[in-house]
Amino acid sequence: RVFRLMAIFPTLQALLLASVASVQAILNVLVFVLIIAFSYAVAGRWVFLHTMDEITRSNFGTFTQAMLTVFQLMLGDSWSDVMYSAMQSSPNLGWQVFSALFILSWYIFSMTIVNNLFVAVIIENFEVSQTIESIGRPGRFSQARQMLTSSYSKIADLSRKGLFKKAGGEDE
Repeated sequence: RVFRLMAIFPTLQALLLASVASVQAILNVLVFVLIIAFSYAVAGRWVFLHTMDEITRSNFGTFTQAMLTVFQLMLGDSWSDVMYSAMQSSPNLGWQVFSALFILSWYIFSMTIVNNLFVAVIIENFEVSQTIESIGRPGRFSQARQMLTSSYSKIADLSRKGLFKKAGGEDE
């Protein structure tokens, strides 16, 4: 059914081909995000240890739980609850500020950078495929230049045949 839709809508085919062509770049972005997520999970384990275990289910008590918490923050699912729990588990004001900055840094990074990277990879591959297609076809500028060239050549032919007369007057 998808192939029938692609036959009817060529734009859908172009979008599907662009997304398939961007698989390698998307995998590169995924590896980058996983490395940064592992780094935040390990840092969260080091900073919070088991202090958040009694407060919330989203904590950094084990590495698995830390990865789940980092994933939850990346999706934006009740990130403020995790941040307030991290601040509540901290002993003093300095650690509370650091906890908030730690959670906010991952949240902002994941929501802005990661989402934009995925979209940019797909859009760039779509634009590259469109550019490659348009190189083979002449554009509007080329068509206008051809039209002007043919018009000037027709005018030159007519003037050589003497079909244009001088203005104002008599024939020689």
